[in-house]
Amino acid sequence: MERIKQLISALKEEQINGKLDEVEIADMQTLTEIVIKMYGRKLEVLYQKDFSAEPIMPVSKSSFLPQTETIMFIHGLLQAKNIELFELQMFKSF
Repeated sequence: MERIKQLISALKEEQINGKLDEVEIADMQTLTEIVIKMYGRKLEVLYQKDFSAEPIMPVSKSSFLPQTETIMFIHGLLQAKNIELFELQMFKSF
């Protein structure tokens, strides 16, 4: 897990230096896929232990992520996976 902390530190440094836009698209997509799989696995393990447990949020509620960037990311995910808002709403009510 130390390597993950090192990766996070390196990415934060690139953000501070204004170089996040230099990350290759394929590398960003790979990182995104890994983080989504990690998040899904964490939820799976949590619900195996206690199905009524409060869900783990993908980002902290006190996160400084701008809403516009968050919406752009969600929109891109929905398009990439061909998920309609109706399907998302159905899942949410499940």
